[in-house]
Amino acid sequence: MGRSMKAINKIQYYMKAALVIAVALAFVVPTSAVITNPMFAKTSQSVKYETSQSAIHKSLPTGGARGTDVLVSVDNPSQDDETPKITRNTQGTIVVTYEKQIDALLRHAAVVYSPDNGQSWTEQFEFDTTGLQGSEYLQSVDIKYSLAAGQFFWHGIDPFATQYNEEHYWIPGDIANATEAMGFGISGQGASDYTEGALGVVGEWSIGLSIETNYGIINDPGLGYWWWDGVPTDNPKNPIDVNASWAHGFYYDGGSILKTSEASQPEMATGNNLYMVMQSYNGAYSNISFKATSTDLNPYSPTFLLTQGGGPGGMDKFADIEAWPFKQAYVAVDATDPEIGAKGNVVAVVYDQGGDVKCTTSIDGGLNFTISSTVATGAAYPAAYVAANKIYVAYVKDGNLFYVASSDNGATWGAPTQINDQAGTVVAQPGTVDVDASGFVWTDSRNGKYDIYFEYTELEPPTQVPKLVVSKVTGGIGVKATIGNTGDAPATNVQWTIKVTGGILGLIKVNANGSIPSLAVGTESTGKTKIIIGLGTISVDVAATCDEGPTVSVTKTGKQLLFFTTIAA
Repeated sequence: MGRSMKAINKIQYYMKAALVIAVALAFVVPTSAVITNPMFAKTSQSVKYETSQSAIHKSLPTGGARGTDVLVSVDNPSQDDETPKITRNTQGTIVVTYEKQIDALLRHAAVVYSPDNGQSWTEQFEFDTTGLQGSEYLQSVDIKYSLAAGQFFWHGIDPFATQYNEEHYWIPGDIANATEAMGFGISGQGASDYTEGALGVVGEWSIGLSIETNYGIINDPGLGYWWWDGVPTDNPKNPIDVNASWAHGFYYDGGSILKTSEASQPEMATGNNLYMVMQSYNGAYSNISFKATSTDLNPYSPTFLLTQGGGPGGMDKFADIEAWPFKQAYVAVDATDPEIGAKGNVVAVVYDQGGDVKCTTSIDGGLNFTISSTVATGAAYPAAYVAANKIYVAYVKDGNLFYVASSDNGATWGAPTQINDQAGTVVAQPGTVDVDASGFVWTDSRNGKYDIYFEYTELEPPTQVPKLVVSKVTGGIGVKATIGNTGDAPATNVQWTIKVTGGILGLIKVNANGSIPSLAVGTESTGKTKIIIGLGTISVDVAATCDEGPTVSVTKTGKQLLFFTTIAA
């Protein structure tokens, strides 16, 4: 019943192949891992193909109290639901996505939410890929909340689509009142045989990781960075579409630094850095591959994530999956089923090794893994969540779901707590369990089919963070930028920059920067440049960041007439 079973996947593949026509894409292999002209359109041209999915507002007749098993996927009793992912917004709304089987050949993705810690549930979206010319078969679904964007990012893989196998949706943060989600599909030139995926978030950027065959490299990781401005008529953009001097934003891993293929079971997490793990098969056994890169979104910083070039062979130094510079290593040898959790500089990678669940931990942002321990013997299929002062690991043992906690970064673990109320019903397969601050979701077989269950266990209160905005950029004598905080918490140590360039012969080059010790919720502050002298068209780049992490940047155009500056609306 599980999609993770390779034999069943292969049968489904050939069944589906009878209904769809495979499109072979021929393209000259580039000399680096950059795909400079990705195909993510309904034709072979570089034209983005979008769709929108209407909300369905379907109340589910289920619910339960804190500390009890709650059947979430109650509306699909005759088919299997599995591989759930869970997240939560700053208001405490819990959101779960999972694979929802319709029949032997169709598998949709449900997105459900609970505003009251799991006491009631509503299915708000059901993605089926028809709006993206897909096969109506989705797997490896993932969802995360972007604090900076105030949106839920969703990601899934359609392995049988002739094109657009990797799919993204943007869901409003106020999901209960959402009327639609905007989505698009993508498939890379030279890529085929998509199997799995994972989702990362940095600021307002949705980062999709997909496992595919790239230029003959089987089960190879590909990575794309996508940003959307929230306007329904506008397309999602790669970094280079936002700013021509930024990273290309669409890559595959050529394996020149760390050989990751044949890859499977990818996962991503964001702390002070951006991380990914995956299982990498070398022909004899599997290792756990780990990579780390920057989360810095300040365009004027030397560690700007979207820096163009600067890496080996001209690859984009921080963005290109092949070049990620902070760390690339096998953190476990002869191991399977990796998962990852992160917060701040603490990174916990969990995996199955020799029939035991183990954890290796970094406390310096993934640069070094100095703590390794056995979490549980005779266990498998772990998931990890890193809280402010603890690491939580969930795992399956003897058909039951347990979790343990560590207060010393994984050196020692407390006594296990069983989650499921009915013994022996937790499905033992990859992706069966996920955990976040609000509790646990898992795949359960107690009703004869695979169902999604949830148990509320407040591991950490909802995160309150600042959200920086550049509300105004004005001219006059010099340029002024108004920076505000529309988030839920004060922003500390706000650093801002204003860069003005252009004019006749490019003679205008003015930079200004400053700091704001603290910016309270609902308040604004202004930064400005010195007087600017020149003639012609100018570009104005404004960026601001703070200790809590959220970064904002905007670009405006204007005109300079001697001492006077005008800024376009």
